[in-house]
Amino acid sequence: MTVDEVLKTGLVFVHFVVSALALAAILRADVHILARYNQSLSSDDCDKIHGTKRVVTPALWLLWLTGLAICALGWMGNPAYLMNQKLWMKVIVVLMLTVNGVFLHRVAFSYVRQGVRLSDAAPRAAALMTLMGTLSSSGWVFASFLGIARALNNKQNFLDVLGLYLLVLGGGLVVASIVMRRLRAQSAGRTTGVLYALSGGAAHKLAQRDAA
Repeated sequence: MTVDEVLKTGLVFVHFVVSALALAAILRADVHILARYNQSLSSDDCDKIHGTKRVVTPALWLLWLTGLAICALGWMGNPAYLMNQKLWMKVIVVLMLTVNGVFLHRVAFSYVRQGVRLSDAAPRAAALMTLMGTLSSSGWVFASFLGIARALNNKQNFLDVLGLYLLVLGGGLVVASIVMRRLRAQSAGRTTGVLYALSGGAAHKLAQRDAA
């Protein structure tokens, strides 16, 4: 192996590991949020969710650095390397993940506070959080898929890969919407049950007082 090949192999390996770690952190946070969606968040919950930033933020930086270095080495070896349209789509997806990550940390994560129930968020805020969360999860899954999908190199045009991404994103939004609707319905049912129980108890007390 030449020096360039060794360097490129090392960069690809780091790129893959970083992507896997970030994806695992994102999915773990998603599962934790869903598990605690209808419950008041504890300090430990908030630490775990906010801790995702400590993994994903440096991961994004490393993905950009290693990705650009891989592209530079590929271009120096063969200028046609940058004509791989799958590569264009991966750059766009990572760019979207970067922008969405900024909004997630500044907007969605502001709702994650001790004592807060995420299910109590206003419908518009809940929809926004669902959208950003789905963009994040779907984007990381698709970016990871593109990283290992060597069969797509220089064989699929940009619109085909874009269509595949939109299909994944659309499916993610449908699933996320259904899950969120069921969780919010469960939360509303519990609230109604509590209010009914409280009102029933109050009526019972009034009836006892009137009978006395």
